[in-house]
Amino acid sequence: MRGREFYRSIENRSLEVDCLSITLTQCTSECPIVIDGTGFIRQTSEGLIEFRLIFGANPDRLNIHRALQFLDTAPSGTLVPATHYFDLVASDVGGSTWKASNLYLGDKSIYVSQNTAVITGNIRQLVLVASGETGLGDSVQLCNLFVKGDFKLPYNEFQDNGEKGSSLCKLRMSIDDVDIEFNNNNNVLGISFSIDIKILLETYESNLRQAVSILLGVDLPVMYSIKRTADSAETSIFSSERFASGKLSGPLKTWMPYQHEDMRCFVEAYIKAAEGQDLNRLFGYWHKIFVVSNSTIEASSLACGVAVEGVVKQYFKGLFPAEQGKIDLIGEAKIVVSDIDIDSVIRTQLMSALGNYQSKSPKSVLYVLCDRLGLDKKIVNSWSKLRNKTAHADDVDMPKHKYEEYFQQYQSAMYLFYRLTFLIIGYQGGCIDYSTIGCPDVIVRKIDLDSA
Repeated sequence: MRGREFYRSIENRSLEVDCLSITLTQCTSECPIVIDGTGFIRQTSEGLIEFRLIFGANPDRLNIHRALQFLDTAPSGTLVPATHYFDLVASDVGGSTWKASNLYLGDKSIYVSQNTAVITGNIRQLVLVASGETGLGDSVQLCNLFVKGDFKLPYNEFQDNGEKGSSLCKLRMSIDDVDIEFNNNNNVLGISFSIDIKILLETYESNLRQAVSILLGVDLPVMYSIKRTADSAETSIFSSERFASGKLSGPLKTWMPYQHEDMRCFVEAYIKAAEGQDLNRLFGYWHKIFVVSNSTIEASSLACGVAVEGVVKQYFKGLFPAEQGKIDLIGEAKIVVSDIDIDSVIRTQLMSALGNYQSKSPKSVLYVLCDRLGLDKKIVNSWSKLRNKTAHADDVDMPKHKYEEYFQQYQSAMYLFYRLTFLIIGYQGGCIDYSTIGCPDVIVRKIDLDSA
């Protein structure tokens, strides 16, 4: 295990690793190019991770200039081929092993003179691998995430700070047999949990991170993570370029101690729902809205409108097929189209268009869902207006009252997105109604669509 100073250097963006050896291996299975040398890995003040490999001249080694000439062969405007990427393995002066995957080497990353070279590049995720006893039992695995920022959470425990007194900065929650702890300390949020060895740690971590990200309205900028089993420990350090900046309004209030239960219920519902269905798409639609949250109202509205439609198509459209009479008519129309002597491409397009009529439109599905949820159908109308507006040219001279109307439609669509999220994961508890002036608190009840 590394000492506290090592982890503090990551938090301060001052990590430096002197490497006795660095090896770059081309990402191909057919005679990959292997480049080795010495160098270093370090963080920049902006949180980027970069490496420098120094390749020394040696008559018995490959001709570095000739070996890397292929990097200039890709035509302009084409995708960078996989062979332009390399995996890195390095050893530091303490004997530790560092790894990184899929590093891009562009023509501006390589400086060649005679048969010597200096190769530089950026690393998105740097992994420190250590083996040996960690003190954990054979049936347990531990995960710690460290997130940059001061986050408001319903902390429910005090931390003793010695002569400085105590601070309310800890939050504990239990989900089934998993204890999760949040600790806010010196502008770093620590999230830790231990689970049974039979549970896939990466999946549980991803689901937990997604749930907390949605709650806080931020794609958690994890600086580093530590994962331990009985005989190994792995530290992953993440470049700041992996995370977009921005802030969304969260779906429920999570900053007072008495709001602890709502947060726990949401996290529990999300993690349990992820066991039976794929929520990566749901999080992806949320992320689509998040990444433009620092942009214009037009960009945010477009992302939110598309995300609501995508969630409906992904998770709900199959629940509400068209009426049987309409389906019968569509079947008869397909028979007629199949017998018409027309171009095969046109026939395929017509058959596909008829197939789309076999289920309700996203707007029709949303009307049904709002009826089941007891929501005012004006929310659907507001979303529809927003969706239509984003498909047309921007009004660059929008008056203030029109802008406020635009923003309210966006807020309503955001609330609709959150209510769909609650329905998908089965959450019940408090939430914020962004569709109503003043954003009042409302109670969400869990419903079963099949029996509602």
